[in-house]
This record gives sequence, C-alpha cells and structure tokens, in this order.
Amino acid sequence: MKMIIISLIIILSAFFSNAVYADDGSFGDNITWSLNDDGLLTLSGHGAMYSPDIGERTSYESVYPWLSDGRKDKIKKLVIEEGIESISQGAFCGCGNLEGIAIPESVKEIKSGAFALCSKLLSAALPENVISVPDSCFNGNLSMRSISLPGGLTSIDFYAFNQCKSLEYIVLPDGVEKIGRCAFKECERLKEIRIPEMVQMIEYEAFSSCPELEKAELSPNLKEIGEEAFSYDKNLTELYIPDGAMEIGKRAFALCYKLERLYIPESVELIGDNILVGSDNAVIYGIAGSAAEKYAVENGIKFEAVTESLYVKPDYSVKPTYNTTLTEPVKKPVISVTSINGQLDISIEGSSVEFTDAEPFIDENARTLVPVRSVFESVGCDVQYDEMLHTVKIEGKNTIIMISPGEKSIIVDYSAIPIDTEAQILNDRIFLPLRCIAEALNYEVEWQDL
Repeated sequence: MKMIIISLIIILSAFFSNAVYADDGSFGDNITWSLNDDGLLTLSGHGAMYSPDIGERTSYESVYPWLSDGRKDKIKKLVIEEGIESISQGAFCGCGNLEGIAIPESVKEIKSGAFALCSKLLSAALPENVISVPDSCFNGNLSMRSISLPGGLTSIDFYAFNQCKSLEYIVLPDGVEKIGRCAFKECERLKEIRIPEMVQMIEYEAFSSCPELEKAELSPNLKEIGEEAFSYDKNLTELYIPDGAMEIGKRAFALCYKLERLYIPESVELIGDNILVGSDNAVIYGIAGSAAEKYAVENGIKFEAVTESLYVKPDYSVKPTYNTTLTEPVKKPVISVTSINGQLDISIEGSSVEFTDAEPFIDENARTLVPVRSVFESVGCDVQYDEMLHTVKIEGKNTIIMISPGEKSIIVDYSAIPIDTEAQILNDRIFLPLRCIAEALNYEVEWQDL
C-alpha cells in the first residue's frame, strides 16, 4: 500500500492525506480518478470531462467507473481538482452517501443530472464561470439546505432543484433569465423567492408544491405565469402580478388555501381555467372592466376594483435578507478585542475568552485571527472540521458558515462572500478571521488598543 499526496481543492484550497486508495483509474484521455478507503473521490486532470453518448437505456454505472461495482455507495466526499473544465451528464448521480463536494473555478459547464439523487448532500457552491444550472442537476437532493449560485448565472433549467426538500432560501442572481418547468417543485421548506428582473416567464409547476412558501416577489418584466406555477403553495397569502404581464396558465394558483389577495393587471388578457380552484379565500384585485373582473364574475370569485396598480417592483439593489422577522432594531451582542502591549484579550459580552493551547494574533492584513473553536463555541455555535475537504463548518442558530484556509471568501448560508484576509494553519492549528465570521453570526466587533 502506498503513500499518496492528494492535492485537494475546496474553493481553491489544498491539503495532504495518507489514506490508502481502494480504487483508481482513468476516464477518457485527460482525467484520472481515485477513491480512497475514507470515501474521498478525487478527480484530476485538465480540460473538459469526457461526455459519453448516454441513451435512455444507458445506466450511469456502466459509464462512470467510480459509480460501478458498488463504489457509488462508498463515496462520501468529492473533490474535483483545478484544471477540469466540465462535469459530464449524470457523473455523480445516485451517490446516496455523498455529503460534500468541491468544484474548482476552472469548471465552466455542468451537464444534466450531474448531482441528482445525492440524498445526503447538504450544500454546494457553483464556480463563477458556470452560466446554467442544467436540467435535473440537483434533482432529489433531499438534504440540501443551501446552494451558492454564481453571479453570471443566466438559466435554471427544468427540474434543477426539484425535490430539494430541505432548501429554505435561495438567492437567484440578477442575470437569471430563465426558470424552467418544475425547477423548484416540491421544495417543501422554501419560504421566500425573488424572481430576477430579466425573467419573462415562470414555467409549468416551477414553484408548485412548496407548502412553506410565504412570499414571492415577481419580476417587473414577467409576461407569462405557466400552468400550476404556484399550485399547492398553501402558505402563500398574497401575490401581485406586474403590469405588462399578459397570460396566466390554468390552475396557476390552485389549492393555495391561504391566498387572500391576487392582483391581476389590466394587461392580462388570457386567464386559464381554474386558476384559483381550492383557493376559497382568494379575492382578485384589478381594474374595473378588465379581463380579471370578467373572469372573477364568470367563476364566482370575489372581485375588488382598484384605480391604480398594486404591484411594487422589488428593490434589486438590496440583496434579499432572510430570517428577519424583528420589526424593531435590537442591539447586537458584542465581541471586544483589546490589544494590551501587543497581547490580545477577547471578551464576549464582557466575559473574557480563555485560550488554552493557541493564542489569537494579528495577521499581515491587520486582521485578528483566533483558534478555530475558542470564540465560536463560546457563543453557542457547533464547530466542525472536515479533514477530507479541509473546511471548517460553523453552525449558529440561524446561520451556517463554511471557510477554508487560504481562501479569501467564505460561504454564508447561500452565498459566497469575499473577505479581505484568509484563515491560516499554524503549528497544526487552524486560525479563523474573527470579524467576518462574528458579523455573519450577527455580532458586533469592537477594537481597542491600550
């Protein structure tokens, strides 16, 4: 059995492993793969991943060697190394024990079904050069809580996040133009959604069967709401369709039991059958004499005439914020950093933090770095270190943060956020930048130099 040095990238980071390889081989002319005894699958190489001709009767197990002979059930972590530029169709489909993935910035394209049916996958961050989430990419990922999407994304294709039952919130980049059919169907914990400004159509069942969906902000350029687009969203209470929209598909808001206010502008002339069937409390608001009033009268739905539009364009200059239910400002708890003759004292709400085996320090970017567990476990967070992916995960009451040594960005819930310094490894200890993480956890950081 031989010693292998693994170059592992999680958001462009690296570490070493002494694990023994159970399987390895090549795939195409430019990719090699290795699966070790700890369940770490590493793909190395350069250029586009070979894309075999996959027909309706072709099983992915017969195409990808890391999925064959029962290997796919052994895979727990996936690292795709820098240099690989694409991920082939269904390449990791059905890896039911896969929990974490690392995709490098060199990847420019992900093909359909690449990570479908990975039922234990918790989160993912897509590289900046990816412009499309392809069809069924994360379909059936029951445990996925967060996804960070690149700023240049333009398309979310059909079934992309279908049955991601643990996904509560997702920030859609401003450049998204297409949301495909069933893209977020059966996202049972999805609470809010803001449709980007360039989207003109919400396709068939795009947000159907999202029973926790409470708020949907629609694009001002929306022209068509497809059939059953919001059907069975039983917590949705109001929806305002933008002026300029022209068509509403049949059963678009069917079985939305709590829907009370539906504004349909005068521009809508085509309204499908049964758009509010089962939504017995709904009232249609619109302009007198419009197609909306005619539809309401013909279908026995209460109608309220308005003299001006009720639609309000979302403020796209402000990033969506979630879990903000407080209506009055609340004073944030304080973490204080005091420098006394070059020695750092850190306190949380006045109580000093004890450092037992490693001391905080100031790095070359004039930022305070602290040992990985000391401060954040003191504020009630669960702190875990993934040795395979070389990543620290900090889980607070309402926030999950992931950070890798050597990277000038952190993942906060659903988005990658740039930072002006980086985590470090010194003397076998991991040190994290205090301010950026503390502020992500809703703490205020104060500095004193005595």
